[in-house]
Amino acid sequence: MPLPQVAIRTIVLLLMIINLTGCFKLSMTRDRVQTSQSARTSIGLTQEEANFRQSVLSGLGYELYLDVSEPGSSQYSGRVSITFALQQVNKPLRLDFQQGEISRLLINSQPVDAQYDGRFITFAPGSLQQGQNTVEIEFLQNYSRNGTGLNRFQDTADQQLYLFNQPLPYRSSRLFPLFDQPDLKASYKLAVKSPERWQVMTITPEKQTIKDGKKRWWYFPASDNISPSLFSLSAGPFRVWKDSSGAVPLRLAVRQSLAWQIQPQTWFSLSQQGLQFFGQYLDKPYPSLQFDLILLPSLTEPTSLPPGYLDEFLTTSIAVKENPEIQAETIYQNLAHHWLAHSVSPAWWDSVWLQESLIRFLSFKAMAEGAHLKGTWPFFYRSQKVPAYEADAENQPPALIIKAATTQDALRHIKAPLYPSIQGKGPALLHQLEYRLSKETFRQGLRDFLNRHQDKGTKVEVFIQTMQEASGENLKHWTDVWYYKPGSNQVKAQWECKDQFLAKITLLQSAPGTAQNVLREQRVNTGLYHQKSHQKNHQKNHQLTLYRSLPVLISGKKTKVPYSGKIPCPDAVFPNTDDHGYLVLKLDDISLKAALDNRGDSAILETQLIDLLYNEVKQGQVDIHALLNRLYKQIPEETRPALLFQSQQVLTELHTTLQTIRYQDESLAETLADPLFELESFVWQQLMIAIPGSTEQESWFRTYLVVAHSQAGLARLEDLLDHRPLLSELKVTKRQRWDMLQKLLEHNYPGSEQRISQESAATSSAISKNEAVIAQALRPDIKVKQSWIQRFQEADSDHLKELASLRHNLFPPSQIQLAQQLAGQTLGGLQYIVQQPRSLQRSYLNYVVPDACSVHGITQFKNAMSQYQVYPFIHYQLSLKQSAAERCLNMRTRLKTRSVGENRQVGHAPRSLSDLPLTYCEKA
Repeated sequence: MPLPQVAIRTIVLLLMIINLTGCFKLSMTRDRVQTSQSARTSIGLTQEEANFRQSVLSGLGYELYLDVSEPGSSQYSGRVSITFALQQVNKPLRLDFQQGEISRLLINSQPVDAQYDGRFITFAPGSLQQGQNTVEIEFLQNYSRNGTGLNRFQDTADQQLYLFNQPLPYRSSRLFPLFDQPDLKASYKLAVKSPERWQVMTITPEKQTIKDGKKRWWYFPASDNISPSLFSLSAGPFRVWKDSSGAVPLRLAVRQSLAWQIQPQTWFSLSQQGLQFFGQYLDKPYPSLQFDLILLPSLTEPTSLPPGYLDEFLTTSIAVKENPEIQAETIYQNLAHHWLAHSVSPAWWDSVWLQESLIRFLSFKAMAEGAHLKGTWPFFYRSQKVPAYEADAENQPPALIIKAATTQDALRHIKAPLYPSIQGKGPALLHQLEYRLSKETFRQGLRDFLNRHQDKGTKVEVFIQTMQEASGENLKHWTDVWYYKPGSNQVKAQWECKDQFLAKITLLQSAPGTAQNVLREQRVNTGLYHQKSHQKNHQKNHQLTLYRSLPVLISGKKTKVPYSGKIPCPDAVFPNTDDHGYLVLKLDDISLKAALDNRGDSAILETQLIDLLYNEVKQGQVDIHALLNRLYKQIPEETRPALLFQSQQVLTELHTTLQTIRYQDESLAETLADPLFELESFVWQQLMIAIPGSTEQESWFRTYLVVAHSQAGLARLEDLLDHRPLLSELKVTKRQRWDMLQKLLEHNYPGSEQRISQESAATSSAISKNEAVIAQALRPDIKVKQSWIQRFQEADSDHLKELASLRHNLFPPSQIQLAQQLAGQTLGGLQYIVQQPRSLQRSYLNYVVPDACSVHGITQFKNAMSQYQVYPFIHYQLSLKQSAAERCLNMRTRLKTRSVGENRQVGHAPRSLSDLPLTYCEKA
């Protein structure tokens, strides 16, 4: 199952190049200021125009001066000198510059009036000369707060200001005037005026700094030729660490308020391992003499490269503690980005996918083969493939590659709601391609691709052609059906045995959903498994053990799996045993039962089995109690943290669904009371026996905050709030204290309102006051709910801040009856947020619009979707609500069709510590 999605997901890791050339300083004058009101009406850059510019321009170089010495101002000033050779002068030439102001324009030292429409500076035919030209532009630009251009970020912890850009496609022209397309590489030479105590970092290390009163000048030498999307600039009072122990010097920078949580040696060690891996794998030296890692917040929705994570998430999140691969992935994606971008560039935006996918895939290879992280491929499955599978299962999923005639087309595709999820399909297909061709063939093809097309703009077809030449295989059809057509395929094994030996095995392929009749070809391993039991610590453990792996090339509706000799009859068949394929697996009935009764013998198999079984439960194909029973048996035996955390997430979601059904359907209320209590008790038991101070203890506590609901369970929260020594070395954060208080108020627990008043008075911080206000929204009172819905719909700044700070649904499962009474009002309120940022739209849809588990609720979502078709993000979020409601209804229907006794025959959670495996009791 996927890792929790993070609303903001980009970190800027600047990759530095040392090129010892001179520095410069440009004077800044301001004459007439010209800006345009027609920026929104000008058409964007087209592929035809980009091709023209690429054909007539060469020798590009930028000398840029920026004055950011007054960061409290709303604007910064700059001057850029652009040199280039021009082959054709009888057509207009446009220079990208988004939403700025032009103060002065000189062409070959002659002042001219700027023809500027808010997006482009247009040079009329004849205004430039054939051959060498120099264009000088003095400009003003606003600081940004939405991720484009030069962002100004104020740290709420210490009020320090930081400036940075996020190197994304077609974003550099929001920072300064330039030819902003990926295949127009250029050198960049930079001078910056900043506050005296700031650090300034860009694509080259500084050559010189000069103090000027309370200001400081920073001079940077010219870079190698790079694409505009690689240009980076960060400035602010960063904390910086250095490491010169390896062949490539390293530098790590982070905000001052987060510095105390940084362990620089971990970052440096992973970086050195990555540098060594990429150098050997690509057979290319690192293209710079220094590698800088600058951890910054992101102010955009997750879209495109460079991928990464919010700096606060990287330094404080329990998700990073649970998945150490996240830190390595961040470093290696940016190392791969640097290596590849200095070799080849996308010819146009629809080829950016190739670079993104190669970067992601190679980062995981570096994790597995460079840093030797054992959890790499299970993490790859959870973080890349599962979100892509889910996106492919949606109505009208996008293809991986969509032809884009203009920049707006490309950005529209990138900003599509499903794009962040479908991005994981690219590296998954490269993983599949590598297995199909062999590791060495893929590696040689990649090397040939990078070497032959050094400093050139390339297309996906060029990459595929290179792979064809390296392998001798024709990959055209493979490319067409995988990259240009949406959706995924379902595969199920059909097998028979005779006289205790395998008689035949066939893989059945289908194309569910909208992608009818698109059957794809891929090579996988079909695993044959025996059930084995072994005794451990007086407990009998059951495991599916692989005894034969059969390679097969899936093609068409039916594919016979070839094998030779006599093979003993298996207890289970798994058609994608080591996860090289990109497919939705459907287990046959015998294998499904074996998966419910046994753990997988490898981390990747167990990861897939948990996800597969949970999906079967959501579709109503597997009884929810059967999955709970498996988890109750598997979790105490689990020693691999990632699998434990995955299981905890499933328990959390199952609890939420069961609670929703319980309060939605009165006929099931009594039936579900015991299973919910058992789930709560099981989580508490695991929390009690977790090693004090461990990440496992922290994660079990986080799980318990969700599943606690009984009077006994809420009383434990009350004890923890009163600092009673129930759990040794458990560190409860202030936010978790508020989570506990809000949980008590949600259930109208006696004394909860008084506790909230006391907590707010005791700390008196702005955060505590806000949490106290938000807590009131969880009271099970219809008038309270109505007032909160109304204040969000008023959309004033204070109420929008409250909406942005919500972390819990306004209608938790225990209040679904209230939610049904107010569903019309909450859905009607969507009209008030259509013009708000996506983050607020997401908050409203996730935390204000209630979930549903009924036919009526599904109908309401469908009706709302029809009203908001012109708002893609809102429409998409409503479709997620509808899908979740349908899954909940599937589970509810299955629960109603079976008696309580029949459901519970598979077993139950342990009711006391004496029911737990001995090894865990010994720990306790």
